[in-house]
Amino acid sequence: MRVFISGIGLISPLGFGCERNWKGLLGGNTNIKRIPFRWRQHARFNSDLWSPVPEPDYLDLGFRKAELLQLDPASLLALISVKEALDDAGLECERKDSKKNSYSLLAVDPASVAVNFGVGFGGGISLIEAHSSFILSNIKQQIKEDPDIASFPELDVFQRTRRFNPFSVSMMMAN
Repeated sequence: MRVFISGIGLISPLGFGCERNWKGLLGGNTNIKRIPFRWRQHARFNSDLWSPVPEPDYLDLGFRKAELLQLDPASLLALISVKEALDDAGLECERKDSKKNSYSLLAVDPASVAVNFGVGFGGGISLIEAHSSFILSNIKQQIKEDPDIASFPELDVFQRTRRFNPFSVSMMMAN
């Protein structure tokens, strides 16, 4: 059996795509920044620096709003990376089902194609959001039941918290 890599999709703090990352590495570029205050006010970090991945415009890349609600950002980035790898390999895709936003490869035997991707920690954001929603739901209930507490305007933030996402468990799985 012969195996070869015909396409690569790469996402890093330097950006999207192998060429951009390679040029960034050769040019000594970084995306190192100070951790934003909104993050530092809730936790203590050993460093004040981070290197975030640029935020893509998911709708412009063809994702539907439903997919943005059902998939963790790590899964969305993995799908972008797979699309880049297919493009890099010169493989053409056609939309198979517009409702499910699924695609199929043209002029390729599906049994001869494999996709392999790696992720350090996918689903972390979904885990934190689900846990926060669960914890805050108890507080929201207590506020509703006690009119004396509900009168404090500072507690309005608890009323605006998102509800528990029924896709939380599947969103935490990178595959």
